[in-house]
Amino acid sequence: MKLKILSLLVLIALAPVLASSVHADLSYTEKIEFGAGLEETLGHLWAIELNLDDNNAVLALVHATHPIAELYDAMKPTLVATSPSLDAKVSNILDELGAKTDSRQVTRADADQAIVDAKEVVAIARNQVIGPGWSENPNFKLELMKTLLDTSIHEYEEAVADGVIGEMAEFQ
Repeated sequence: MKLKILSLLVLIALAPVLASSVHADLSYTEKIEFGAGLEETLGHLWAIELNLDDNNAVLALVHATHPIAELYDAMKPTLVATSPSLDAKVSNILDELGAKTDSRQVTRADADQAIVDAKEVVAIARNQVIGPGWSENPNFKLELMKTLLDTSIHEYEEAVADGVIGEMAEFQ
């Protein structure tokens, strides 16, 4: 009886460690890079909403296709290693995002639901790949912000030439 209780207590104590072991497989830098891809995806989702609010279906569509065209390939190996079913879900949602948010073809309510679905899968990926402990860590967040600021410098360099915005999708 005492052995069963002791075994149960050990199991309870080790449960968080065992549950988070999937997160430990990535290096800190890999978690930052993956997190940056997720945050960039969220940025595109936000830009879709802004452009739909402005009735700019064309620019909304550009942002809807960026995550699958520019970000997913870098995230895919990590997603597959973490969970092939999660990878399939992320791939499917991002792949269909353009069609599901094209306000020339769907209602705004349908587009909003597609954005909600995409945000939810980003949250799931963040939780499963990075883990809630790292995601809430202030130092991790600061490092993630630095990475995103570096990315924004390159995006703005592509968007602006001679003080003129040439690529609005990159500028947003």
